[in-house]
Amino acid sequence: MTLETVPLQDRFDRPIQTVEHCDLCGSKDHLVIADDSPSRCQIVMCENCGLLFASPSFAVSALEDFYENGFIGDPGSNLRVKGGDIEPRKIREEERIAQTYSLPVIRRHLDVAGKRILDVRCRSGALADMLARDGAEVVAIDPMERNVEHARSRGTLKEARFVPALELAELAGFPDGAFDAVSALTIHTLGHLPSPRRFLARLYDLLKPGGYLFMDEKDVLHPVHATGPSVFDSGAPHYFHFTQGTLRKYFEVAGFEVLECTIDPDRKKALRHVPVVARKPIEPVPGRFDRADLAEDTEKLLENLISAEQTLRRRQTFNRIRRRTKKRIRQLLN
Repeated sequence: MTLETVPLQDRFDRPIQTVEHCDLCGSKDHLVIADDSPSRCQIVMCENCGLLFASPSFAVSALEDFYENGFIGDPGSNLRVKGGDIEPRKIREEERIAQTYSLPVIRRHLDVAGKRILDVRCRSGALADMLARDGAEVVAIDPMERNVEHARSRGTLKEARFVPALELAELAGFPDGAFDAVSALTIHTLGHLPSPRRFLARLYDLLKPGGYLFMDEKDVLHPVHATGPSVFDSGAPHYFHFTQGTLRKYFEVAGFEVLECTIDPDRKKALRHVPVVARKPIEPVPGRFDRADLAEDTEKLLENLISAEQTLRRRQTFNRIRRRTKKRIRQLLN
């Protein structure tokens, strides 16, 4: 039986849903740009705003089961299978990233001393711990219970909460205007949520006027160390794939003033990272975006996507040759 004859729902063994409207601009005009594969759902592009997203995608009802039984991408998620404690090397790596990349982004804009900060997807609590040591009152949340346990064990946090994946977008347990800042810099979050627009609207409400939102996402047009055959091969539960342009539009539509949204020249993994810094205005700005305001040059975007896929293949070829050369040199030296 070929891949094409296996129903998508059976292939991923979870409920599948078709997405009819673009989450960013509401358009129903989509163009298929990447077929589904064993590692991803079908990817479409909104023909109005250029948003890239999965359709069909995981049904929302399947998310909880996936993060409980299928996800192994977090230090804490592996412990459901292996048991024990989070590996020290993984903690050290998160601490390095927090110190090198995340904390400087926040410090450029905000003196955190005395500020109440919500740290979303805290993982091992590395960044939350550093913010608390700088004098912030930090509330750390994560959908992995073992992550939360480790964050609590650091002893510096005011509060660390387990928030199930399905409740992450709602954050119903917090009152509006409760925070001076929200951070989601430890791991990219928006692409794994069924509606980034709804999530950003909720974060907007949670912030005080003048409050800051710090997030880290990735630009699908800038592959670096991606290992799959396509820039979209980042896992079946990845609902959205962003560019700088669509990221900026999302924050502006939510009502934020965007202060930073540029490619980080230093931080790179599968794709280049895009730290986003946004601020809730002191005085609310009336909604000014309609479908026309969010329009994108989709022909140019398609050209850039083709270029990104070509770049990915060139990098992979180069890396294979380099690995083989190093192996051959070691053999000759030995």
